[in-house]
Amino acid sequence: MNDSIRDYMRWWSLALIMAFLALHSPVRAETIPTDTVQTEPQSRDLAVLNTQIDINTATEQEWVSLKGIGPKRAKAILEYKKQIGGFKSVDDLLGVRGIGQKALSKMRPMLKV
Repeated sequence: MNDSIRDYMRWWSLALIMAFLALHSPVRAETIPTDTVQTEPQSRDLAVLNTQIDINTATEQEWVSLKGIGPKRAKAILEYKKQIGGFKSVDDLLGVRGIGQKALSKMRPMLKV
């Protein structure tokens, strides 16, 4: 038999064996030990937890947990609350520099007085 024909037959034989093994190999799913499964979210993102914060009692950390509020804005909110003596409505947050209608409308479902 010619060398090129022998190489061709080896290649096809190998390809057929690999295809057979790939199609007929049992697939095993890995099991995850239950002690490593997280049941509580690690993030304190209030949007994920689907809870509301009281804007008069919220801490800086709670404010920062809201999407769009960083440490600087959280401090500004707390300072503004101190200046006005507390919030009477969620709309009072519009007096905080950097919080406009658009930002407030995104946060509103997570806020309460």
